[in-house]
Amino acid sequence: MIFCRMMCLASVSIMVVILCFASPVLSQLSTPMLRCGSDIVQLGDSMYLVKDRCGQPAETQHMDAVLGGGTYGGTRTQNLTPTTVMIYNCGSTDFIYKLIFTGDILTSIQAIARGSGPGTCK
Repeated sequence: MIFCRMMCLASVSIMVVILCFASPVLSQLSTPMLRCGSDIVQLGDSMYLVKDRCGQPAETQHMDAVLGGGTYGGTRTQNLTPTTVMIYNCGSTDFIYKLIFTGDILTSIQAIARGSGPGTCK
């Protein structure tokens, strides 16, 4: 009985150690990123860095997103944040990516469709 408890405790300890070392690796695997040639862009990168690494996007849209708001002195207020959407077609062997910037910072990377043609990602 004591031997079984010791083995169970040892097994749990080994699993905890494995999970501690595996967690940082697994979290990086799920981090959205885009490969442009030999470079990688990821969340938190600036718009300048993305354009430098990936070239000019196939399409760009500028808009103001409403983030928050409230009431001040009986008047409804809204916080408008400049938002830019860039579309990159990385070619027929890759995908078309939608990159969303809040202000100047990359906040979302989405693969939205299969790419076509030669592609425009550096």
